[in-house]
Amino acid sequence: GYTSFDGSNKDSYSVKITAGKGITKIKLDKKPKNYDLTKGIIFARAEAEEINDAIYYSEELRFKNIAKTNVSITDLKIEGNDTVVTVKADGYAQGVYIEELEELNVSDLYFDLMPGDSKTITIKNAKIEKMFN
Repeated sequence: GYTSFDGSNKDSYSVKITAGKGITKIKLDKKPKNYDLTKGIIFARAEAEEINDAIYYSEELRFKNIAKTNVSITDLKIEGNDTVVTVKADGYAQGVYIEELEELNVSDLYFDLMPGDSKTITIKNAKIEKMFN
């Protein structure tokens, strides 16, 4: 699909792909439309939430300063010995990284968020709700 950085322009289509274990590259023969890659990105999304979006990083995106967007914590809870944090982005957020967690066992320390999407990360064996207040 395609989405503008602010999420105001979206276009997508579905394709069923079945891949065996260890498959890391899949080529789609459908040519994308002429999207403006200075104002948005092309991506592929799996139905399984545990699989991160695949984002096409064009030359335009690699060398562009993408406008900052608001990333906020929408949920925080303690589950046993773990802290579970959900974050959400208003627009496209490239390279979301929570520096304070780099020394901890985190399910996903560095990720991108599509406009309006949220991501839940688990910090194993750490009750750290005070860090996020």
